[in-house]
Amino acid sequence: MKIILKNNSKLEQITKRVLLYFIKEYNPPCWIKRVVVDEKAKRSYSHPTYIIMAVKMDWSPMAMCENFIHEQFHYYAQHLDEKIIANFLVYIKKKYKWNVYEFTDFNNFTEHLCVCYNTIKFMRKYMNSTDEFLADGSIYKTFVWFIINNWERVTNDLKKFHAIYK
Repeated sequence: MKIILKNNSKLEQITKRVLLYFIKEYNPPCWIKRVVVDEKAKRSYSHPTYIIMAVKMDWSPMAMCENFIHEQFHYYAQHLDEKIIANFLVYIKKKYKWNVYEFTDFNNFTEHLCVCYNTIKFMRKYMNSTDEFLADGSIYKTFVWFIINNWERVTNDLKKFHAIYK
């Protein structure tokens, strides 16, 4: 894993130490091997070959780890089998009201259904994260609460399309 500090600030240095510890201790899935930590970035996002990771002064180490794993799961969601994704999109459009959450785009909603679900699952299992931490700290707060409150339904739907990480 290569972690680059955009501004080499104290916050970015702390974030790098937290991420390196997190990776060593919990062995999270790391499909994207290059991370650019940037405290001046407005939000985090992932590309096929790197992650821009925004960090904020008031974030806890747990929030840094959650942000990192969320971006890693974008890679996972984007690399599911194309036939599965096509069927998944049709199914989700029929079964979910997608435009009542923090999304203006259906594809963004469906990708985040997989991403947020797998992030919650990982953080609960390995980091003992509470639902309050996972939802209230998210920019997708309403959506994350929806997933948490409908855990069995979402689990069953994602299982049908092999969209749950082990």
